[in-house]
Amino acid sequence: MGNPLSHRFGPPSQPFSSGGAGRSGVMPAAGPVSSRSGTESSLRRFALVVDDDDASLRTFERLLAKVPGVEILAAQTPSQALGLVSMLDPSPQPIVAFLDVLIPGMDGPRFVHALRSLPAFGGAPVVLVSALSAAALDGKAIEWGASGVIQKARGLIHVDREFKGWLERLG
Repeated sequence: MGNPLSHRFGPPSQPFSSGGAGRSGVMPAAGPVSSRSGTESSLRRFALVVDDDDASLRTFERLLAKVPGVEILAAQTPSQALGLVSMLDPSPQPIVAFLDVLIPGMDGPRFVHALRSLPAFGGAPVVLVSALSAAALDGKAIEWGASGVIQKARGLIHVDREFKGWLERLG
């Protein structure tokens, strides 16, 4: 059975393409986030996931969907990602971006600069997610001005733990 809360822009069966006409969308949070004191809060957190690989994007969406109070903004291209973030309330949002390093459409540093220029994103953390080696990924993180890195090659349990860690930092 599919997730009744899932919402995407365009038909869900539409294939990804590097031309910007692929799937992108928002998966709403399942409910309010519980604060550390156990009371409910209306705080909404956003996870922007940008990956041109359909299987990776779906996997990341499944992992992030388990985290209460997180709305997933999923995009295949940088232009789709910028469009999704630009539709958020223009005040700074609690958001973290998980970006595939090897994604077509815009060079990484330019994309991160464009993302950070959006009022809703501001200085939010950018985390690079890739199958690249640790040395190559660290080099990209410095070049892009990223806040951190996650290596896909370390496995889904590691990726899941890292996603949750970044989301916890948002509050």
